[in-house]
Amino acid sequence: MILSDFRESLGANLVLLFVMTAVIFLFLYTYGQYRFSTHNYNVLRKNLSNFVYFEDFVIDFGGKESYRETMEVVNQINDFDAVKTAYYYLGTEGFLGDLRCNVSVYNEDIRKLCPEPEKGEWFTQGKNEDGSFNVVVAGSDFYNAKVGSEYTFYIGLPGTEQVEVKIRICGVMGFPSYFPSFSGGGTFVGANKLFTPGDCIIFDNEAIQSIIDARPEMFHGSMNRIVEFEPDASEEEIEECLQYFSSRGTYHDEEEILNQSREDLAYFFKTAMLFPLFLLFTAGLTFLSISTLSVYKKIDKQAVYYLVGCSKKRILADVLIQIGIVSFVSGLLNILFALSYSFLRAKQIILMDNVLFDSQVIWVTIGILLFIYALTAMTVVLILRKKSPVALLRKFEN
Repeated sequence: MILSDFRESLGANLVLLFVMTAVIFLFLYTYGQYRFSTHNYNVLRKNLSNFVYFEDFVIDFGGKESYRETMEVVNQINDFDAVKTAYYYLGTEGFLGDLRCNVSVYNEDIRKLCPEPEKGEWFTQGKNEDGSFNVVVAGSDFYNAKVGSEYTFYIGLPGTEQVEVKIRICGVMGFPSYFPSFSGGGTFVGANKLFTPGDCIIFDNEAIQSIIDARPEMFHGSMNRIVEFEPDASEEEIEECLQYFSSRGTYHDEEEILNQSREDLAYFFKTAMLFPLFLLFTAGLTFLSISTLSVYKKIDKQAVYYLVGCSKKRILADVLIQIGIVSFVSGLLNILFALSYSFLRAKQIILMDNVLFDSQVIWVTIGILLFIYALTAMTVVLILRKKSPVALLRKFEN
């Protein structure tokens, strides 16, 4: 009975299934973008307090003295009584076979602004007894990397005196792997300007320090840095530090950055989310209308079922199951895609930038589907419970 009725309206059901699947996917994708844009904001809000973002206009970023200048400024900042930690970045480049890689050097403090490895862990020790370096890798080139794998890595660019080292992968980052960049700046600074997609090999700063000391010209520092103040720092101590920042550039405090981040998120929601929400609303009304029309279209058959002994509950259940098939399949296709996206991205089958399919995205999608189905089901229930199928048939024929 259910299958035969479903086959009779197969064309309409397939069109409805396609529309619902496409509209839900558009909403899923756009909401995934919104979730992705909240990622960096949440990292700052949860892991830092009482901080400023310092833009240094004096330091020669990328110059031969970049490392030395970076460390001089970091040491000067850390000397202030108000300062708890100055977060900074060191980097260089190197080669893993023919693959050119970015190299990042992180200390233990900055790791709390980074995601946790999807496979393995952060290095508990930066260097092993055999002289190899433990590293964490991130980016599309390393999605399939295996924890424990060992490689020969060359630090430095072609044409320079490269340093050969042995590396052992102890952690592999998943998606999204966003890391502090310390390169963004301007009049308006939100959380997204402070992070960049991670596509790099990460070394422990203490383990690699001997190479940095021997070849400092190979490493560059960051123009800017995040400075976190002590919880009990006085206003006078903080003001002394802020005056130093002003003498070298400018700074943005915690309230300014978080407020700008919220404004950025609100603007994204207004500009990017309204259209998918409108389409979702339209698709929901279409689903409701077609389902209601389907009930009236088949009222003669339902009347026959009723006359030969089928109860109203059985007829109602059959109708609701037919409606539920379209809802279930359209939702299932989208949820399966969201759950498998990490695998598809790792295999580089599908690559979509700046989108995050986390559990919240999936539960919101399930909630919307349940709402549309519940609204449609209530409408159908009201139609069929108000009068018997025979009475509805008489009214429909008249």
